Amino acid sequence: MCGRGNGLGEGMSERTVGWRWLRRVGEYLGYAEGEAGAGAGTQEAVREEARDEDLGWRSVAGPYGAGGTELDPTNWREAMREAYLAYCTNPLAYAVIEQQTNFVLGGGARVVADDARVQRVVDGFWRDAENRMDERIYWIQTELALFGEQFIRYFVEPVTGRVVVRQLDPMAMEGLETDEEAVERVLGYWYRTGRSQKLSPSRGGREAQNGWIAAGEVSHFAVNKVSNALRGRSDLVVILPWLRRYRDWLMDRARQNRLKSAFIYDVTVQGASREDLSRLRAEHVMAPEPGACFFTMRRRRGRRCSRR
Repeated sequence: MCGRGNGLGEGMSERTVGWRWLRRVGEYLGYAEGEAGAGAGTQEAVREEARDEDLGWRSVAGPYGAGGTELDPTNWREAMREAYLAYCTNPLAYAVIEQQTNFVLGGGARVVADDARVQRVVDGFWRDAENRMDERIYWIQTELALFGEQFIRYFVEPVTGRVVVRQLDPMAMEGLETDEEAVERVLGYWYRTGRSQKLSPSRGGREAQNGWIAAGEVSHFAVNKVSNALRGRSDLVVILPWLRRYRDWLMDRARQNRLKSAFIYDVTVQGASREDLSRLRAEHVMAPEPGACFFTMRRRRGRRCSRR
């Protein structure tokens, strides 16, 4: 049984959920409304429907609730958001990621083959206008360190054999389906972005549909994980708490320094009339700049009032 939060959704009872699961299992096994032997298309439709119904739910006895090595999907997605926000707003986090990319790739990389014919194929793929591998290798390395994983999808044109690669958004990758007996053997990926990735129509491109993607179409690279974990983790995850503490400390020091240097001028004019006070106020609308020199009459006395 699964649960979202502490209970069932609105208008749903345990009996309703139980019958839905029984119906789904029957359809998947090929016994949908008395018809035996569901085809591949039917099984795919049932699989998609099951995924839609499971979206946002977590298993009570699954790896997330049983002390497994995998993070809760909500937690790892939030960790990705925090890492990306730190990368965009915190100069230290930005330097950690960018300096690592510069250290790994430096002036770039090149694939060299002994066979001249193989080299021509490699160069054609590398210099393809849509692949732009000279630039993409930096994107891949940067995002691998930032998100902890990269999903590279391949599109092959059946006529020419041309290969185009695309980076899939790790935050839109909802899950990996693996073999029950071998967790390292991935069967497919669940990918949802709310939009389609479209290749160049001028080159006969096609759309990268959201949903189920076969494992053979994607290469998954993950770092900062143990052997039986499915998802990678950002290089910033372990230092995010300290980055927040350092940022808060710097903000506190900046506020203290600003308050220490905040002061006003209290000027007393003895024996002055209201007209004299109005004229002096008009002459000194703006406070004197630091280091400014001004002259006063004997009957005027000024003092600086600082915040205590």
